[in-house]
Amino acid sequence: MTAEGRPLVSVIVPVYRHQPYLVPALESILAFDYSPLEIVIQDDASPDDAFDVIQRVVDAYAGPHTVKIGKNETNLSMANFNVLMEKASGDYIVAAHDDDIQYPDRISRIMDAFLTHDVSMVTSNSVRIAANGDVIGPDKKAAEDRLIIADEFAATGWSPFVYGAALSWHRDVFDQFGPIDINGTARASDWIIPYRASLLKGIYYLKSPALSRRIHVNSRGAIGRNTDDQDIFVVETHSESITQLVYMLKTTQDALAGGMIGDAKHQSLAASIQELIVRNSQHVARARNRLHMRKLRATWIGHSAGAVTTSDVPNLGVTGDGMEILTPEGMMATLPKRLSTRRKIVKAVKGTPWYWVALKNPLGIRYWWAVRRLQREFRQVMMGQQPNNE
Repeated sequence: MTAEGRPLVSVIVPVYRHQPYLVPALESILAFDYSPLEIVIQDDASPDDAFDVIQRVVDAYAGPHTVKIGKNETNLSMANFNVLMEKASGDYIVAAHDDDIQYPDRISRIMDAFLTHDVSMVTSNSVRIAANGDVIGPDKKAAEDRLIIADEFAATGWSPFVYGAALSWHRDVFDQFGPIDINGTARASDWIIPYRASLLKGIYYLKSPALSRRIHVNSRGAIGRNTDDQDIFVVETHSESITQLVYMLKTTQDALAGGMIGDAKHQSLAASIQELIVRNSQHVARARNRLHMRKLRATWIGHSAGAVTTSDVPNLGVTGDGMEILTPEGMMATLPKRLSTRRKIVKAVKGTPWYWVALKNPLGIRYWWAVRRLQREFRQVMMGQQPNNE
């Protein structure tokens, strides 16, 4: 609590690869009307010039808020929240994304709700906007101010009232449970952080929008919706749900061990989460079997590869991360670039083992070595692995 009687609030801004939207996002954050306020901006090793943009905007700022900036040496994904929490000084934390537009009174309204309702998290409605800023509409057209408790999360897994872009929490949410385990959760912040808060004092939802949430091809909400094949979509999305639910189950056990909930509450929550895990597993199994009958498999791609359609799946090529991801069909499509004749291509992949090629043509070292490499790559792809090029 500050001398003025108002709590210090820390705004945490995880930045990654959203340079086209970064300037208006940062300017809206710097325009918050609440005080005392510190703003902590951490670039997660963006491949673009996002950090240079951050420095320019902050250097030009002459307002009352304290601003801290930093950049990770390597991409940490969800672990970037742990870095931000270590740097944040306030008892109350407000998340602000690097591609959204904040309303000036967002924090003032959030703090009123925190102090009035004595909860561990406050979230709000938002207005969705397109990449160019055009208004799409509110996330929730019919909503009411309301309290959200742990039973609701255990029954559904995720709540549409807790988009990551609109989250704010008391730092007990991290102090009580510790840093986010990146091996225990997938990419989303709007599963485990709200669930932690619901196990403490609960969450209060504000029906009135407090920010504009930008929807674009590289937004966090678009990742995972990168295929028009329904079976691949089901495998990818439900697999992620299972990952989040398993972490929630572990968090429920931690809450019991830490005395945050009693045994009866633990058993009730755990039973609901386990039922969701089984239900999601059934969806994955059925979709995977349908893919198997169609001679397809769900293919993981780099997030920066953008949207992927069914026609792209056989040959994904090189992603924006520079990582080569190929199916057997994709491997065959690239072989003409590596060997000069169709006879050699067929022989390299499906024909005589490389060591017999070497015995028949011992002086053609370059050729049979290329055959060996291609056969090894093809076997790895057939086994569902990524080629380990030598």
